[in-house]
Amino acid sequence: MSWLISKRVPGASITIVDPSGSPVLQRGYGVSDLSTLSPMLPTHGVGIGSVGKTIHAACLLGLVDDGLLSLDDTLGGMFDLEESCDAYGTTIRQCLRHTTGFVDGGESLPLRDTGDKDAPKRMLNKGKKAHKADSKYEYCDNIYSVLHLVIGAALRRAGRIEEAEDIPKFIETRVLEKVGAAGDVCWMGDERMPSMADVGPEKGRLACGYIVVTTGDGESTCKETSHYSNFTSKRSWCFGASGFTGITLGIARAMQAFGGDRNRGNSKVLTKETVDKAFEITPTGHPCGLNIMPYGYTRDGGMIFGHGGSNGAVAAVMPDGGAVACVVTGTLGLSGWDTRDHSQLGKVEDVLGFWLNAVGPALAEVYGK
Repeated sequence: MSWLISKRVPGASITIVDPSGSPVLQRGYGVSDLSTLSPMLPTHGVGIGSVGKTIHAACLLGLVDDGLLSLDDTLGGMFDLEESCDAYGTTIRQCLRHTTGFVDGGESLPLRDTGDKDAPKRMLNKGKKAHKADSKYEYCDNIYSVLHLVIGAALRRAGRIEEAEDIPKFIETRVLEKVGAAGDVCWMGDERMPSMADVGPEKGRLACGYIVVTTGDGESTCKETSHYSNFTSKRSWCFGASGFTGITLGIARAMQAFGGDRNRGNSKVLTKETVDKAFEITPTGHPCGLNIMPYGYTRDGGMIFGHGGSNGAVAAVMPDGGAVACVVTGTLGLSGWDTRDHSQLGKVEDVLGFWLNAVGPALAEVYGK
């Protein structure tokens, strides 16, 4: 499609599912690999970025349903923090709705991969709030890294798991399996979704994302960014904010954990009472765990909610409980790459552009408006 070419985006795909999770429209655009020009298919996945927050939020609310967690539990109680630290009285409810007072960047909540199991507690003890809790909504990636830890702490307290590596498996069992997304949304490094760098372009499930790296002599080359190493227990806790890869079918189904506005009681993951809590948990009326970003698809716009990942994934649930997801390649993470002078082939704004140019018409095609 001409829009992809004009934006220098290699490939993109869409899936729309009905309320039962069955696909009613699946399309791929462009190529999945610049080196082979293999076509982009709906079965090609990318890192889903912040859409993983919604999956974590669903899991946390599932723990509430299971009686293993309360939204009023505090980080101080969960992690035996120092009473004098800023995080001590922070509640799970505040974490879910991004109103903790912590912000990303600087030393507000300096989560780092320091390589030992006590790192989370040390970082929470050091964290400094930028403003008073519940005084404003401020989206915070690091808080969702903390919520990954909360899931683990609640499960250990109940004797359900022992190691950090068990947390992703529990999330899969509690959320993804119930909506038919297991294997189509996977923890990064999961062998069920190997990257092309592992097995080659004809066998890999992940589409190649690219960045352009310009060296000091002015030479520009494309670097493929779809390869992820397995995450160990020393660092997996950092990825509550962004820890999954997925194809559009799995992403759309994962969003159905909350049900639609007209069928909340039909969620296979959560009780209606808890889904209602999810829709009421934020001051803005959006469900917890959501990155509203610039998309603005709310009840007034005909959708219940959307969540964008800065690496090129967006998903939303329709009022009837159906769902839509799209991914755009060329926008995968830059961490660890040569960043002396680079630019992304695809930017987060391109996901919105793709949504308007392709997803909007596709939704109109399915819903007739």
